[in-house]
Amino acid sequence: ADPNNIAFVTNTTTGVNTVLKNLLLEPEDILLLNSHTYGACAKAVDCAVKRAGADIMSLDIILPIRSDDQLVEQLVEVCKRHAGIRLVILDHISSPSAIVFPVEKIIRELHKLGVLVLVDGAHAPGQVELNL
Repeated sequence: ADPNNIAFVTNTTTGVNTVLKNLLLEPEDILLLNSHTYGACAKAVDCAVKRAGADIMSLDIILPIRSDDQLVEQLVEVCKRHAGIRLVILDHISSPSAIVFPVEKIIRELHKLGVLVLVDGAHAPGQVELNL
């Protein structure tokens, strides 16, 4: 990542709130969470969509997860079916289940669809190799 595009914040909840409060949402926009989204992030998304009159969707992650591609396909398919999805919020490593989301693959595929991705990376440092 370009060092000019990296900002350090007090904690991930502050970072997520900062992004959501500066995202210009329209009433037709949808923010996509999943069944393993960290609770504080889900609450921040709820506040953001209420302010804008936008909507929230939540994807129920199918278990067991047999491959990274399965997770990528689940997210891509939902975004293809729902053109209003503007932003996907996901954890790099989910707090409730410790699922490691293949964020690089997910971001690459969702950007092809014009969908923004916000990653809560609080649990990743020290757990997985990171290359920012």
